[in-house]
Amino acid sequence: MIFYNSFNRDCRDAVGAIVAGQTLTLRIQVTDLPVQNVAIEIFPDGEQATNTQRVRMQPQADNWYVGKVTPPSAGLYFYRFIVDTDPGQQAIYYASKYKVYGGTGEATRDSNTSCYQLTVLSKEETLPDWYRHAIFYHIFVDRFNNGNADGHVNNPKPNSFIYGTHNDLPYYVKDANGQIVRWDFYGGNLLGIEQKLPYLQELGVTALFLSPIFAARSNHRYDTADYEKIDSMLGSLADFDHFLTAVHAAGMHVILDGVFNHVGADSKYFDLYHSFEPREGATDSPSSPYYDWFTFTQYPNKYGAWWGWAICRR
Repeated sequence: MIFYNSFNRDCRDAVGAIVAGQTLTLRIQVTDLPVQNVAIEIFPDGEQATNTQRVRMQPQADNWYVGKVTPPSAGLYFYRFIVDTDPGQQAIYYASKYKVYGGTGEATRDSNTSCYQLTVLSKEETLPDWYRHAIFYHIFVDRFNNGNADGHVNNPKPNSFIYGTHNDLPYYVKDANGQIVRWDFYGGNLLGIEQKLPYLQELGVTALFLSPIFAARSNHRYDTADYEKIDSMLGSLADFDHFLTAVHAAGMHVILDGVFNHVGADSKYFDLYHSFEPREGATDSPSSPYYDWFTFTQYPNKYGAWWGWAICRR
């Protein structure tokens, strides 16, 4: 039997992120197996084939093994355990369960496994007191509240549909390939959140965490089209300033969800559909100022995308 739980202090002396150069101690228990050697295999994100390190673990009492790793730089790391048993036998790999990056794992002799995740920071920030003690309320902005007195939706997007009532259930229109072809909107906006501040105060809320509010094609807005513009369905920059003033006057704080890991295909940075002027997107020209933001395997039709969800050119 093999036991390791990344959320257990007996197994990992620091739960959560660590700082670059900090030593992390890992402990794993292996019983009822003829152990020859136990090691930690660790590598930076995307570098398993070229930059994998193995750290031999030392035996302790009660069949525990201990090892220490010291990531040298900030970034995302992955690790797993390798248990060598009888000579001639394939090693046992102990790693996190499929699509789960923490907790207890599973043992297999198949080297194709998932891995535990380790976040390494360049430095540790001192969190402000308001954040440490805040009661947060997360708001999916489009679904929260429309502040317009007559209920009209600000600047509806082309090729989308608006729900007739708030009681209508969400519904995605997809094509044969599973791609969403009509985004759906309820029309929530910044004014609607501002009008609900007294209600949120009654709940004891002291901080708001908003889903992305920058210009985008979808209702969730994780496919950013322009980081410098508030989505017009939500309001203007002046509306946002007014909203912030009201939030602060209520003694509350706001955190925005900044999506800086990826952008939308229909964005000024990628411009898959050539809908932005001036045409400076990565698919418009290899000389685009944003070209090196992306990884093309066959320009401009094949490229690296978020979790492989590339939108193919038709």
